Amino acid sequence: MALWNWLARAAPFPAARSPAASCCSARTSSTPATGATNWVVVVIAIATLALEVWMLIEAFMLWPRVKGVLEAPLPPLAKPAN
Repeated sequence: MALWNWLARAAPFPAARSPAASCCSARTSSTPATGATNWVVVVIAIATLALEVWMLIEAFMLWPRVKGVLEAPLPPLAKPAN
């Protein structure tokens, strides 16, 4: 966690954060006026993390079937008429 805190402070832009960091900061920080947790950000962050996990699972499932499969070559380009 200390490494992530260092990387977050070293980021050139404050908005350059991962969904996990946004989720953690949304749970631990509060709005100044009401002190309530921003649940919209928490839900979006958790949904984004779930989607990322699903994409990794899907990639591992499909890798054996697509390994070595190449795209069909493109047809030759027509020469422009001068």
